[in-house]
Amino acid sequence: MIKTKERFNPKARMEFRLLILLVVLFYLLAFFLRLDIYLNMAWGELTAPWLRNLLPTGFAAFFGLSIFTVRRWKEARHEFRQKELAEIKVQSLAYYDQLTHLPNRTLSMDRLSQSLHRAQRDDKLMALLFLDLDGFKNVNDSLGHSVGDKLLKAVTRRVQPYIRKSDTFGRLGGDEFIFVLTTTKTEKDISVFAKRIIQLLAEPIFIDKNAITCTASIGCAVFPWDGSDRETLLRNADAAMYSAKAKGKNQFQFYSAKLNIRATERVQIENGLRKALSQNEFVLRYQPQASMEDGRITGSEALVRWKHSVRGLISPGKFMPVAEETGLIIPLGEWVLREACKQAVRWHKAGYKDLCMAVNVSAQQFQYSDFPRTVKKIIEETGINPAKLELEITETTVVHDIESTKHTLERLADLGVNLAIDDFGTGFSSLKYLKHFSFHRLKIDQSFVRELTQDSNDEKIVLAIIALAQALGMDVMAEGVENWEQVSFLRDHQCQGFQGFVFSRPISATDFTRHLQAGTRLDVEYTFTPGDLTPEDFDEGGELFASLNEPDRSNKQ
Repeated sequence: MIKTKERFNPKARMEFRLLILLVVLFYLLAFFLRLDIYLNMAWGELTAPWLRNLLPTGFAAFFGLSIFTVRRWKEARHEFRQKELAEIKVQSLAYYDQLTHLPNRTLSMDRLSQSLHRAQRDDKLMALLFLDLDGFKNVNDSLGHSVGDKLLKAVTRRVQPYIRKSDTFGRLGGDEFIFVLTTTKTEKDISVFAKRIIQLLAEPIFIDKNAITCTASIGCAVFPWDGSDRETLLRNADAAMYSAKAKGKNQFQFYSAKLNIRATERVQIENGLRKALSQNEFVLRYQPQASMEDGRITGSEALVRWKHSVRGLISPGKFMPVAEETGLIIPLGEWVLREACKQAVRWHKAGYKDLCMAVNVSAQQFQYSDFPRTVKKIIEETGINPAKLELEITETTVVHDIESTKHTLERLADLGVNLAIDDFGTGFSSLKYLKHFSFHRLKIDQSFVRELTQDSNDEKIVLAIIALAQALGMDVMAEGVENWEQVSFLRDHQCQGFQGFVFSRPISATDFTRHLQAGTRLDVEYTFTPGDLTPEDFDEGGELFASLNEPDRSNKQ
């Protein structure tokens, strides 16, 4: 509780002093009156008969003044209490988060500065941990902000019992929290604490009959190794947290010098993305999808590239995670879908009416309440045949919220579009959603195809996926097919389609059209026809990516 130095204001203090003085005077007067009466009665006569008449009046005035003094004292105490409560409220608004009642950014930063000064004075370690909830924006978008607020409260209640009185647990804003550990002795102590927090938050939280699993990514900077001032520690802890997210989320990372470079690059990418959206710096590449039966092109997958004005073509692996974290993936995804549909219509009008266009849908796009409406609008704007549009959705997106997912998929199915499960086998692989939802195709993730002929376990997984799809009446397409042995294996086991470097890298619309016009197809007996055209002739994307510091090895991207 906040304490104040002044118990009463100066005016009230003066009133009390005067009242007390009057009470004392009346008390003395009464004392002398009683003494005078006693002495006169002892002598048998009253030397001052007027005292007998004054005595009752004096006592009445004394008691009246006493009652007035007590009442005034109670009023002053009430005024003081109201003032004290008002001060507490003001300071609470200024220094505490109103949702979780944790120290807010202002108070957290003040405590961090104090802890840093003590650590410098005593020559001890001090750790700053930066926590960010994974997928919190998806909870807000899919279940509503009220559920998001309840989730933040539940996270606070779950973590708070494990915070020592000497440490600080504060909320900076949104889904960002910090921990200031002041009695740290070794890195192991920090790791134990961080892992305990991660384990606590990995358990489901039940809110309004929803079981929400909201994991956390934590980054840590340690004084004096990772910085000697508040701003540096904050920046480095934040960089470590983003490193934890980049490595798969739901984990803890210490800061290293390389992280600072990555953090700076991330800020540059975020700022550049906003500019790129307004200046139309994005382009699409199309990776052919071929039939395993005769090697002909049956469709294409649209893949976005960022054609930066200075850095050239930037790999999606660098900017897509930032787009998802910042919410820019929604306008970017809408742009990709619209442009891909426009290109598909051009090919259809050119005579390639059976060509299917596949477009990836991010989790945030899918969970966005207006996504089916957006798809319908784009179909109407571009005039594409919905049956020739395939939306690829990952397993993780599907199992996030079964009821909401079912409703969205039903609305998309009503539009007549095809639905595919992308990267099958890398997510939850729950058969429950396959039972409830009508998908047209399973796409085997490239991680299983890459070592298909060298790893017996990958062979078994691929065979199981193919058998499962056949049992459910779904097509199967393999991603990341790079060599003839993989083609042979997939063909022999009735995989209907494939895409990958063995046929072509992602290429421009112009080069894709040249493939169509030339009738390029992959002969499953290991030869190309016609012989004067190969995918490498049009591999514009491959040449551009070779100039990057970190070349993109993804078959899809």
